[in-house]
Amino acid sequence: MRAFFFLLATSFAQSALPPMPEQPPQITRPETRVRAGHEVQILLDLKLPKDRRLHPGQKFVYRIAQTSGAVKVDALTRKGYLDKPRFPIKVPFVPPQGRSEVLLQVAFYYCPKDGLEDCKAFSRYYLFPLVGEASEKRRKLALSVEPD
Repeated sequence: MRAFFFLLATSFAQSALPPMPEQPPQITRPETRVRAGHEVQILLDLKLPKDRRLHPGQKFVYRIAQTSGAVKVDALTRKGYLDKPRFPIKVPFVPPQGRSEVLLQVAFYYCPKDGLEDCKAFSRYYLFPLVGEASEKRRKLALSVEPD
C-alpha cells in the first residue's frame, strides 16, 4: 500500500502537493447480481468540477485492492498507472457463482484549469458486493467518481 502512494506522490515532486490520505474512505455500493463465470467490467468514469482538471504531471491510479470469494483477476489488468486516462476505464474480473466482493481503489490529484496551485488529493475505496448467477445477464458495473 505504501509503495502505491509513494509512486503516486513522487511522479511529480517539484510542486507542493497535499498528501494522499493514509486511510482513504470506503464507499459501499449496493449489492448487484452479475453473470457468474464470465468477464464482468467495472466501467470507471470521472466527473470533475467544470473548473478542475487532472494534474498533468501526476498519474491517475486505480487497482483492485482486494477480493473475497473466488473472484478471478488478471494481474496485468487489475491496476493501472495512467498519464492521460481515457474514460470510461474498463476494469475486468470474473466473479464466481454465489456471493463475492471486489474492492477497487482510485487515487489522483486534480487542480484548477488555469494553474497548479490549490491542487487536491483524492483517494477512495469502492466496495462492490456481488451475487454471481449463471443466468444473470449483467456484465458491466458503472462507477462514476465525483470528487468534492
